[in-house]
Order: sequence, then structure tokens, then C-alpha cells
Amino acid sequence: MPYEYAAWLDTIELGEERLYTLRYTLIGGDTDTSVAYRIQLFAKSSTSVDTLVEYLAAGDSLHGEYVFVDMPVSLGPAAFSTSVQPFSPDGE
Repeated sequence: MPYEYAAWLDTIELGEERLYTLRYTLIGGDTDTSVAYRIQLFAKSSTSVDTLVEYLAAGDSLHGEYVFVDMPVSLGPAAFSTSVQPFSPDGE
């Protein structure tokens, strides 16, 4: 596999609101690559979906955080899913 990844759900307080946040680590493989990192958060009947494009140099680690600004903790317990796919701006 050209890269590895891990993610965990956390919360963050912004102003008076507590929001869900996804913290993630992407680790590059043997070659430089760009990846599309798709994230989804589910809480009650609400869903938030986004795709992040990240560049990974060979062997480098990237640590990031995504704040779900439309998903307050007050919605209740949440679950997430993630996936990573190679990305080419040319569609190749």
C-alpha cells in the first residue's frame, strides 16, 4: 500500500459551542503521492461529508484536524467513517 492512515473522533469548543472534530494522521509510502481523504460523520439523523486532498511526500507523516462546524455535540453520540484513495488532478 502506498500510504497508511488513522483517525479518531474528538470534540473542540469554539465560542459557546462544542463541535465534533476528526483528528487524522496520514503516512506516505515509498513514493510521493496525492490522496483524496473522504470523511463522514453521522449523529442522529444528521450527516456531514467532505473530501480533503492532501499531498504526501515519500515516508512523511501528515497530522490534521477537521472541524465539523455544522455538527454540534448536542446532536448526540456520533460515529464516523473514512476512506483514502489516490488522487490525480488530471483524473488519471
